[in-house]
Amino acid sequence: MAKKESSFKNMVLVLFIVSAVASGILALVYNATKQTIDIAKRAKEQKAIAKVVPPFDEISDTLFLPVGKKDTLICYQTSKAGKVNGYAIKSFTKKGYSGTFWIMLGFTPDGKINNTVVLEHTETPGLGDKMQKSKSNWSEQFTGLNLAEMKDRDKDGILVEVKKDGGDIDAISAATISSRAFCDATERAYKGFKTIGGNSEAQAAAQKEKDLKVMHQVLPEFDKIIDTLRTPVNSEDTLLCLTVSKGEELVGYAIKSSTSKGYNGEIEIIVGILTNGKIHDALVLEHEETADLGDQIDRAKSEWSKQFSSLNVLNSEDTDKDGILVEIRKDGGNIDAISGATVSSRAFCDAVEKARKAFINVQKINRE
Repeated sequence: MAKKESSFKNMVLVLFIVSAVASGILALVYNATKQTIDIAKRAKEQKAIAKVVPPFDEISDTLFLPVGKKDTLICYQTSKAGKVNGYAIKSFTKKGYSGTFWIMLGFTPDGKINNTVVLEHTETPGLGDKMQKSKSNWSEQFTGLNLAEMKDRDKDGILVEVKKDGGDIDAISAATISSRAFCDATERAYKGFKTIGGNSEAQAAAQKEKDLKVMHQVLPEFDKIIDTLRTPVNSEDTLLCLTVSKGEELVGYAIKSSTSKGYNGEIEIIVGILTNGKIHDALVLEHEETADLGDQIDRAKSEWSKQFSSLNVLNSEDTDKDGILVEIRKDGGNIDAISGATVSSRAFCDAVEKARKAFINVQKINRE
């Protein structure tokens, strides 16, 4: 009997050791693979920049272009012989037949589209994928288009539309949805481009400085933004996620999130999440919560939001039956609510929970 018990203990010990070693190997492989994927994505993006703008000597600046209340596009300003000669804008649309896709558009300083490149998509082969230059020449009709010289086509002031909607763009045969989506991404890029010129240049610079400042507050020291993407967290929300590094080492992700569940409406926040899944910090960007109550979500008013720091968003065993991790104690979570401001506390948790889901989705994308 003692021998059987000893054998069982040895078997358990061996299984534990094998599992630990296997987990360690998988972690090492994942980290090595992830770094390779990040390098490949950066190389692909650099190649796309070179394709969409005129020949250049350097990428002289990286701009953050506000488009509407929630969207921010990243723009690479290029120069030749010290003079700005192009803007490569990474844009997206959520209106694709198979979901979100990304494109890179190059603009000359006068507002003319120099070229376009599809970065990522899952459109239908043989139909929607014809927006790719490798599949057809459909996207060439955007080259040379000067949106600054076009008149508004409809009551919403939209410039880039397919002919069926009153615009100038020929749709891909049997792929009108994909064609409309490409137009939507182009329109979004142009709206971002318009914030660069004239008096808006100072606004764009101020927005960039503001974004970088808050990113440095929610993450450890970094020296460059290596990727930007929008990742869906549910059927309605798609969040902006900025990947940052120091040298060649990945530091973490700055994720802009929002919630409409605030006591007085919309709350926008930014969450810094490290590569190991721990929240470095979370700060409010905009809110209209009640003074001396809900406004304590703002770090300028109280240190309430500091309790989110070091929260590990990968602790799936702590999620409830609905898969939610970030909740106040009254709802079964670990977050202390602000006294007299339960609604605002729940809303902040909701925005952090969305950022958590965005982080997990980014990890899945990087593994694929």
